[in-house]
Amino acid sequence: MERVMSNEEDNAASQPAIEKAVGASVIVKGRQYSPFVFGKASSISKQQARDVAQLHESFTYNLKNRLSATLQAATEVVPASVDEFPYSDFVRKLPEDSYLALIDVQPAHALAVLGLELSVARVMIDLMLGGDGRPAPAQRPLTEIEEKVLQIALDVICEELVAAWRQVIEIDFSFDRSRRLADLYRLIPSYEKILILCFDLKVAAHTGTLTLAFPAAVSSALVRKLVKKSSRTQSQLPEFQARIRERLLDCVFGVELVLPPTRIKGRDLLLLTTGQTLLIQHTLSQPAVLLVAGRRMFSAVPARSGTQRCAAVRQKFAISFSDEKVSG
Repeated sequence: MERVMSNEEDNAASQPAIEKAVGASVIVKGRQYSPFVFGKASSISKQQARDVAQLHESFTYNLKNRLSATLQAATEVVPASVDEFPYSDFVRKLPEDSYLALIDVQPAHALAVLGLELSVARVMIDLMLGGDGRPAPAQRPLTEIEEKVLQIALDVICEELVAAWRQVIEIDFSFDRSRRLADLYRLIPSYEKILILCFDLKVAAHTGTLTLAFPAAVSSALVRKLVKKSSRTQSQLPEFQARIRERLLDCVFGVELVLPPTRIKGRDLLLLTTGQTLLIQHTLSQPAVLLVAGRRMFSAVPARSGTQRCAAVRQKFAISFSDEKVSG
């Protein structure tokens, strides 16, 4: 496995032109403006990280059962962490003794990264080839045949990942190809924030780490769906509804008292002048309509309280928010 580049080598070899321009700024009318790079903005809060972790609970449980059946050996999968940091930091922190693969993500047309410690990968391969899960230590990359065997387990991981994510978003993951560590530097802009999921994997008494890294285009879509789902669930809670109701009680709403619509001949309107009286076809006993925020809520009649006008409410209408607002 090739060594990890230093910071200087990484910047010189893989830093895209747009990142070099991030520091550039312009002055307009005495104010300084700097370009904003969306990939650098954090898109996940602590609550969202907890939602992501909760989403993958079923993934770890089902993956444990699937891998145990595939490898014919006791397997444990335990969530370790949910993080978000720049892609360059992720690549630099990857152990050199890792098997790395690209995962095709559709319909996002993006690539995710899967990292698996070689020690555990060799145990998986040995078990699938009929061994006892105690392979001889080897300081070399996997052979092409070994990678083909390991892909069986990687396909299981992708299938369970799809099943977990499809609870909130329609998406597909599939094994694309293996990659060396040095090849990952140009895969995603180094400044882009990516979502990192780590799992502790134990196979036949051997332990290691399974790492999944998703680019911003993929992780942002997941987080948006989780926020929408969480908000919808929260809005159904009685305490949430009571809190919203309490806040609405202090809001101010526009109220107006209007007569029901009537029809007047154009001739009568044209002849109308200042001081004349226009006869509206409503009896004195017919109430007006009290509008609240443009919607019919009560029938009422004009009244007086001291020097102020008021509305004496007679009846409450059934409210339908699908109805259009009434124009005054």
